[in-house]
Parts: sequence; structure tokens; C-alpha cells
Amino acid sequence: MYQFTMLWALASLFALSYSATKYYHYLLPCLPPLAALIGIWLDDALSGANRRSKAGIAVASVTGMVVIIGVLRDLDANPAWLAHLTTYLYTAMWMKGGPDVTLAWWACGPFVLGLLAWTVARYRIAVGAFLLSATLTTAWVVDDYLPAASENWSQRSMMQVYFDNREKNDRLMSWWFYYRGETLLSKGDVWVMKDHHPQKLRDYITEYAEEHEGEGASVWIATITPHAKRLRGYLPSQLRGGYEPMYESFHYTLVRLRLP
Repeated sequence: MYQFTMLWALASLFALSYSATKYYHYLLPCLPPLAALIGIWLDDALSGANRRSKAGIAVASVTGMVVIIGVLRDLDANPAWLAHLTTYLYTAMWMKGGPDVTLAWWACGPFVLGLLAWTVARYRIAVGAFLLSATLTTAWVVDDYLPAASENWSQRSMMQVYFDNREKNDRLMSWWFYYRGETLLSKGDVWVMKDHHPQKLRDYITEYAEEHEGEGASVWIATITPHAKRLRGYLPSQLRGGYEPMYESFHYTLVRLRLP
């Protein structure tokens, strides 16, 4: 079984390495065989089949602690890198917006204690600590980190603000970006402008304002936060008084432009 799972892991890693395009989330097929290998190792640990010399165990334990501390320090420096495992954008604004990761230290704490127990031959205590740490880490990622990260990576909250506040004759448009989430969450009821095209933007809004004059209509403009800084200057000058930011995160901004 050990040889099979090792071959499975190596084949998955080779397929990833051979691929011309490499994204972080392409590692997903490697996780099942690695999980199986860990399970086999834990079973052998409890049965005493893979116990080594005390010096070897001490070296392995210290190495494990150094790796854990290094990973956690890196996570503190760049809290967004866990979110990068679920997407393909890793630079510029996508380096920002990662949620607080303090709980990761507490979730990994039992693992460090397990390594210490392993060093003094308390194998059952060590395995129990490893499993507890794995459970706490999984719970933290699933129940805390990912929901918090989704506030910046997902457009869900932005679109919820739109649906909670829109009126009968309001119109939604996405400006200078196209991530498809805006199309999915609006069920296709969105006018998409992939590039900034200032004149095209002004023409569309002016035409819509003339068509719905006196009806209390608004144009809702969804864009990414860096581009939102330029939006107001691109709008028709006579309509800029109706500019009203309604939602902003590290990555997305939603503006309501009230029409006369």
C-alpha cells in the first residue's frame, strides 16, 4: 500500500510539473495520495513499525518545528496566500485583503506539542496531538479563513448590496473588468464593459439618463477598487452629483449613480 500511494503521489506531482501552466490549485490531485501516506504513517506509528533511533526522531522533530514556524511566519507576512490556493490571481491587489490568521498559530500549537511528545517516545500522545491539530486547522480554514477571505475575493457581498437597494428602473453595469462573477450573480442582467472606454461609458450613461429622466432611476457601476479611483472623472460632468459609493472591499467597489 505504501508503494502504491507513493507512486500515486509522484505521478500526480509529475503531471503538474510537466504542465506548461502551473497554478497553485493544480496541486489538488496530489492531496489524496499524500493524505493516504499520512494515514499509513500514523498507523505504523501507533503499531511501532516505523520508530527510529532517538537521535533521528529528535532531528525530525526539530526540523518539523522549524518548518511549521516558517510556514506560520510566512502566513503572517502574507495572509492572502491561502486564498491563492483557490484562484489564479496572485499579484498586485490580490496580495491584499487576506483575513486575520492569528488562530492558525493556535491550531498548529498541538502539532508542535505532538513533536515534543514524539521526541520523548510518547507516541500515542503525539499522534493524538497531530490529529487534534489537523482537525483544528481544517475547522479554522473552512469556518473562519475562507468565509472571511470571500468578503474580498468574492463579489457576493457587493451584489447583495445591489439587490437590497436597487429600484425598478435601475441598471447594473460592470466597468473595466470581467471576472464573470458579476454575470453569474446577476443572472446575466448586467451590461459588461471589459475596458474603460471613457467616451463609451459617458455615452451609455447619458443615453440611459435621458431615457429615464424624472423616473428616479440609477446606474449601478461595479468595478475593481483600483479602477474606482478614476471612475468619477470619466462620468458625464452634469451627472457627477449623483455619485454615491455603496460598497467597497479590498478588491471591489460598487457605486450608485443617481440620475436626475
